[in-house]
Amino acid sequence: MAMLQIISLVNSANNKIVIFVGRARSRETSVGPRAKRLKGRKGQDVEEASRDDVYLRISQNLDDSQVRDLRNYLGSKELLPVRDLQRMDPHQMCNKLEQRGELWKGDPSLLERLMRKVGRDDFADEAKGIAAKEMEDLSDSAESSDD
Repeated sequence: MAMLQIISLVNSANNKIVIFVGRARSRETSVGPRAKRLKGRKGQDVEEASRDDVYLRISQNLDDSQVRDLRNYLGSKELLPVRDLQRMDPHQMCNKLEQRGELWKGDPSLLERLMRKVGRDDFADEAKGIAAKEMEDLSDSAESSDD
C-alpha cells in the first residue's frame, strides 16, 4: 500500500515555502533480500544477519589503517583492480568481490582471511558463522527438493 508523503520546508531568508509530495516507502522494503525475519523477545521482528549486513558493519567499523591494509592486500593479490580500490569503501570492495565470485557461495575463506589480515577476528568469525548457516540452509533445501 503506497502512502503519500508530504514535506514542507520554509526558507526564512526568502520567506518561501517549498512543498515536496512523493510516495513514501513502507518500512518492510528496507529489509535486504538475503535477510530473514526472526521473532525476538516480546514477539518483535528481528532481522537475522546477512552477508550485506556483515559488509556494512565491516565498512563502518574498520579504521583508516585497516582499510588501507585491506586495499593493499586486495591490490597486491590482484583480486580487484588497484585503480578502483582507492575509490571504494570496504562495503563496495566486498560487493565487487562477491560479484566476481571470489566471496561466499558457502565458503567464507577469503573474507575470513582478509579480516584476519587486518586484525579483525570478530568479523572473520562472524563470516564463518553466516557461511555455515547458509550451507545448512542449502542442504535443507536440497533435501526437501529430493522428497
